[in-house]
Amino acid sequence: MKKWDEGKNRKIVKVDDKQNSPRVKLKYKKTDQSHLVLGVRAYDQDHKDRFALALMSIILGGNMSSRLFIEVREKRGLAYYVRV
Repeated sequence: MKKWDEGKNRKIVKVDDKQNSPRVKLKYKKTDQSHLVLGVRAYDQDHKDRFALALMSIILGGNMSSRLFIEVREKRGLAYYVRV
């Protein structure tokens, strides 16, 4: 088991990924269920606004009292679960 190196700064490698247009990836499976996954770029784990982003995520779709959950599951009955 490898031990953690205490007190040493980790090297942060910046992402050099360019995206000029939306990307879509579809995967088909023989099933009665559908899954939708939406990914967006956000702050890194050390950004000063990461907690505000996490709170917004919870409010919009992260738990059973979120606006997204109530609209999609409770009001419309479109999904069994909604999570962020």
